[in-house]
Amino acid sequence: MSLGVAMGGVQRSVPVYGSGGYRPNQDLDTIAEQVQRHRKQGFKAVKLRLSGRPDDTKVIEAARSVMGPDQWLMADMNEKGNLSTARALIAAVLGNGGLFVEEPLPTEDVEGYRSLSRAFPGAIACGEHMQGCEVALPFIKDGLCGVIQPDLAMMGGLTESLRLARLAETFGIEVTPHFLPGLFVHLAAAAPNVTWLEDFPLLEPLFDNVPIATSDGMLTAGSGAGHGLLLTSRAREQLISA
Repeated sequence: MSLGVAMGGVQRSVPVYGSGGYRPNQDLDTIAEQVQRHRKQGFKAVKLRLSGRPDDTKVIEAARSVMGPDQWLMADMNEKGNLSTARALIAAVLGNGGLFVEEPLPTEDVEGYRSLSRAFPGAIACGEHMQGCEVALPFIKDGLCGVIQPDLAMMGGLTESLRLARLAETFGIEVTPHFLPGLFVHLAAAAPNVTWLEDFPLLEPLFDNVPIATSDGMLTAGSGAGHGLLLTSRAREQLISA
């Protein structure tokens, strides 16, 4: 039995967005080329990395100019913004077919998030640095974000991530987990409010049997037992010798 089914879910396909290859302060041609690569891979959305400066609007426009009409835009500010720049850049993202902006402010700026959520309901994402549901609870119950993003290690594994997803569902909050789509696809099976998975191939080279998104950018967990991922022989050797 696959892990997602064992967690009480059913197998389903989930859209994946392209996230790897974008960095703050990249030249515009490089950004456009990476967007086109993700488009050719079938991803229906990409997530840019912004520097938190007003001229990030050029990055947003450069990406949008080479995106297809069926593609969505997301952006990650990595907690670099202030309230003024965050407002301007969120408006720019949404005005260019955007879904959400991630971490526009430092997580501890609760009142700033409250202000942004009133101005842009549903368009604020955060959560990758939150450790446990108790930390995320104020953001969820007060509607300070429209999207919550558990990180597997920071949140405490898939069990705590499932607890978070169910809590978020109660308040109408979407879940788009941070990294590791090959594991979080099992969370998606058990939590219907998981709407996107993030393709950022950082740890995937350490594993065999990593599920691959289809040509139309959808990912489904394998039907084998558990999560199905196995350390490669090279990764095992490195761990043994460490």
